[in-house]
Amino acid sequence: MCNLAFKLLLSRKKWLILLIMSFALIISSIVAIYSSTETIKSNLLARSFQQFGEFSGVLLNISNENKIKKSSSNYGEYKLFDSYTIKDNIILNIGWADNNFFNIGHISLKSGKLPMATHEVAIESFYLDTFDPTWKLNQIRTIKIGTKEISLKLVGIVENYSSRWVIQNNYYPNMFLFNSDDISNNIKSNYLIAFKQNYSISKNIEFVQNLLGENEGSVINDRLLFTGLNDYEKITVLSVCLQIIILIVSSLCILTMLSFFNVNQRIKFAIFKSLGCSNNRLYLISILQTTYVYFGGILASTPLVILLHFLIIKHTYGFAIINKNSITGILIGTTVWLLILYILITLLSFLTIKKSKKSSISKGMQAGGLLNENYSNKLNYFKSFTLKQLTIQIFSHPKTSILSTLTLSFSILLILFSVTVAKESQGIWNTKIEYYLDSQQLVSTKMVDGHTVVANKGLTYSPDEVRKIESLKGIAYIDKSPYMLEVHPIINKDLLTSSLISWIDENKFANTENVSNDTIMIPNVKYVLKTTEELSKLTSNSNKEELQNLIVIHIPGIKAEEKEKLEEQSIELSKTSLSVDKLTTSTWKFKIAKIIDTPYKADFDVTSNINNEITIILDEQTAIDYGITQGYKQLMIYTEENLSKEESKIIYDKIYGLTVGVPGSLFQYIPELIFDRTRITEFLDFLGSFSFYISLTLSILSISMVIFGKYRLQKRYWGIYRSLGLSTNKLFYYLILELSVYYILAIIISSILYFIYLFLNRLDYPLYSYLLFFTSTIFTVLLVLIVSAIIIRGRISNDSISELLKIEE
Repeated sequence: MCNLAFKLLLSRKKWLILLIMSFALIISSIVAIYSSTETIKSNLLARSFQQFGEFSGVLLNISNENKIKKSSSNYGEYKLFDSYTIKDNIILNIGWADNNFFNIGHISLKSGKLPMATHEVAIESFYLDTFDPTWKLNQIRTIKIGTKEISLKLVGIVENYSSRWVIQNNYYPNMFLFNSDDISNNIKSNYLIAFKQNYSISKNIEFVQNLLGENEGSVINDRLLFTGLNDYEKITVLSVCLQIIILIVSSLCILTMLSFFNVNQRIKFAIFKSLGCSNNRLYLISILQTTYVYFGGILASTPLVILLHFLIIKHTYGFAIINKNSITGILIGTTVWLLILYILITLLSFLTIKKSKKSSISKGMQAGGLLNENYSNKLNYFKSFTLKQLTIQIFSHPKTSILSTLTLSFSILLILFSVTVAKESQGIWNTKIEYYLDSQQLVSTKMVDGHTVVANKGLTYSPDEVRKIESLKGIAYIDKSPYMLEVHPIINKDLLTSSLISWIDENKFANTENVSNDTIMIPNVKYVLKTTEELSKLTSNSNKEELQNLIVIHIPGIKAEEKEKLEEQSIELSKTSLSVDKLTTSTWKFKIAKIIDTPYKADFDVTSNINNEITIILDEQTAIDYGITQGYKQLMIYTEENLSKEESKIIYDKIYGLTVGVPGSLFQYIPELIFDRTRITEFLDFLGSFSFYISLTLSILSISMVIFGKYRLQKRYWGIYRSLGLSTNKLFYYLILELSVYYILAIIISSILYFIYLFLNRLDYPLYSYLLFFTSTIFTVLLVLIVSAIIIRGRISNDSISELLKIEE
């Protein structure tokens, strides 16, 4: 039986090659999408873990260790013993961490080893350079920890990790000691809760939130969960959706191909039945044929899978290293997909020969391609021969005609929706900011008597370090926001104007109270620090002592009489701080040197930055000396255009170096950020286009097979037409008409669904851009159809009238 099935296939070599290549295309596209997405996901995990640590959250100051050990299968423990302010606001934390801390955190050593004995120490690279750059490996230094002075031997240098990790306070060790009991006794532990890879991201969040619930100050690792793994689950959803779409189109195409394959084979099956072959044996022959073709398709698809695998990765996420740990999973998943495809193709093959079970031997021996009686009776309604002939062509096999139209419609909709959704999800990135820095991404605040109080210590970028960045060649401008979250302006009520009253009503905080009976707080104010020289130009005052207590205020839309009322008057800046569970409030009195009625606007060569808030401008050095602020919280850095690679690298290294010493700070290189944020949309765009061309190829193949297959089934009728004077060009004209019907119907179906989607959604891009895209898509489909029509034209030109009229015995 196996030999017979194989010989039957070999007797129809062209069909065999066509089926093998079609199966190879289907198998390679689905397997390549799966394997490439799994490779991308494994690399995404590895990169995110390397950058942000492999932990879902951090539990701080835990006294009940048993609860952690029972609820979490994997965790890293660390303790903090003491801390030093070693330079400006740079704090060095001294502590201990177990091996799991380094493993879960994916922290590596730049040189040396971890402490293995008492009085050994390893230090984070940046902090070693800042604390004592002369301290080399195996050298001893004496350091005061708590009340004890301890001699420590440097045995290892740890890579810079703390600035990359999520944090509310500087709460990770920078200097690692051996866990000596005489130091760590009675000190509470902190824990990194490992990310569970067998959990979804939402389940990881839920798990760690249950642990965090009773521990104030503990945090979720949102940099890993919401930044590093932002695309992780979306990639799976998109790839599965596209695989299912390809499966649907493939199923329709396979059903069409196998239908015509088995129609041409039914005479042989009828002969087998006349010789005593049972229906079950015919099913077995068909299944064996399908199996041979399928495994032939697997062999033919192998080089194509490898090519498409790396092509998809290269044009989406860019990294194609197959992780050794993920190879087994990818192989298992690929095997599952191959099994699904085999079952699907076998079922489709079974469906195409199901009718032969009920058909008689005599019916099986008849030539196919006749029009159903239900349709033939209606031909009399048409007077035009062309319409009659078109009806015969389309309705001689109505199911295959419908399948052909649907496959083409699916293909067009696939590219339209995937590209449109990708573009709208990506949005329009219109910024010239090159770098964005935030010294403290997580800030815990609370309202106390109308004052904003920062619960955790504010980390800042020092003005001196920022000026060094400003002085670099290639820096166009830095938009600086000082760390003044807890600073509020207070003004006498007698000085309130209608503009200020309106602003206070629109922006006042919840539970805002008057500071006193005579004064009121102005909420939601932006602060800008200027150098003494810049403030001097702005106020036209060259007296440095006076400039220390002068401020300029931008109040957009303020009237002239209001400006006169406020200028030369006094205003206070109030700051409420939390120190050792005690609130302290400090106030500083300033003189309003100038009121400007336009929004604050920072003009420079690259762009124009307009701020519509009330903006207070004061002297930078005064703000630092008075303790109003320690430095800057946010920096938006603009660079000049057409920088050389060397200049760009110097700027990148210097700016990144500014953030290394600020734990928990946010460093964003905007071009890289845009690339990261748009990778998932590029992934959808590329995979959608890739799936479109695969589906389009299958659709055109299916339609061509339907048209040419019907032509072969009805060849005697075409032979008769030819003998009566019908030219080859006229015959081709009728076939092109049928092709056009499928094409027009597919356009109508896809355009209705596509334009309904466009009109029901708010679009970032103009509608005409999608109209152009729709036009280019259907034009592309038309070109491919024309190519297939030319191929069909070449085939029918070779058929003589005698060959068409010949009856096969």
